[in-house]
Amino acid sequence: MPSNADSMVILPASIEEICLIISETKTTNSAGIDGFLVKHFKAAKFNSAILISKLINKIVECDTWPNKLKTQIVRPIYKKGKKHDLDNYRPISLLPVLNKFIEKFFAERITTFLTKKNLLSENQFGFRKNKSTNDALKEINDKISGALNDGKFVSAIMIDLQKAFDTVNHDILLNKCAKIGLRGKINNILNSYLKNRKMTTRISNTNSTLTDVWSTSGVCTGPIIVSNLY
Repeated sequence: MPSNADSMVILPASIEEICLIISETKTTNSAGIDGFLVKHFKAAKFNSAILISKLINKIVECDTWPNKLKTQIVRPIYKKGKKHDLDNYRPISLLPVLNKFIEKFFAERITTFLTKKNLLSENQFGFRKNKSTNDALKEINDKISGALNDGKFVSAIMIDLQKAFDTVNHDILLNKCAKIGLRGKINNILNSYLKNRKMTTRISNTNSTLTDVWSTSGVCTGPIIVSNLY
């Protein structure tokens, strides 16, 4: 368990670092509440990086995630079954593209810290670079094959957590982060990120009235920063 000396320190964001994040971000036609697309930032990458790096450093200085970047559009995506059954729709969340760049900055800094401190399990395959579900399947296959070759019986328990992201308790998540070294300033930023969120539901081209999200648990599945922590 990391000591106080092992707490994560957030170094200032550089223009070059943000330029790289913008370049590596996949260009899509999905826009947040502000209507901006990734291509708009890529068209003026250097100037965008200046703006974004200043904003990130201000977030670090104030320990506060801007409320304007926490307004999400929720779109119900039909999966299967009867279309009038709401359980047959999967909600996806669209946050402002600017928020996506900022999330990537913090997610990369957090991942670098956790990797350096060797705090990520080798058995965690989700949300990690150079790892995928194929690696998880290969790991399982190797263990099963090895056991069978040794003449052993093999059994497995599979757990399907439905709506897993909806069950994440904010206090438990933040306490867990603090215990592994994400305390102080970064913990305050994560706490701010989870609070005071707003949402609107979009069907076709029509948005519902903005609604406050008063919940102490659950995180939307779109954000990069949450995916890396969960």
